[in-house]
Amino acid sequence: MPAMQASAAPILLAFDSSTPAQHAFAYALDLAHWTQRPLHAVTVLDLAPEYAAGTGGADDALVSESETALESLRQQAATAGIQLTSRVMVGPPALLLLQELHEAGAAQVVIGHTEKGALMRWLAGSVSRSLLDEARVPVTLVP
Repeated sequence: MPAMQASAAPILLAFDSSTPAQHAFAYALDLAHWTQRPLHAVTVLDLAPEYAAGTGGADDALVSESETALESLRQQAATAGIQLTSRVMVGPPALLLLQELHEAGAAQVVIGHTEKGALMRWLAGSVSRSLLDEARVPVTLVP
């Protein structure tokens, strides 16, 4: 089966270095290969307001760790012949991922999914649920 015609619209990968996120990356890499789309990986750090300004040591370390993880993804994607851009953002994950989806003009979203108990979903909300409800493109949840 021949590959589809290349498109400039990227696949947005929500990435937090978790095991489900690693699985989502592998899936997104295959999807990018078959659709000939670039990947755009985003890590959103949901930090306490006192760290969000970028002045505390804790957030700088987390941002650095996230950038290192995304650099590893870029290298793996390059080895597979896939272009991958990335970005680390700080703030509410669902809101920022939806914003990035719009700004990047992404054709699809891929996100790792870990089932949480009902109490945690109620307390913290669900980034996956928000993306499913609000995104106007296909959203793929990868276990």
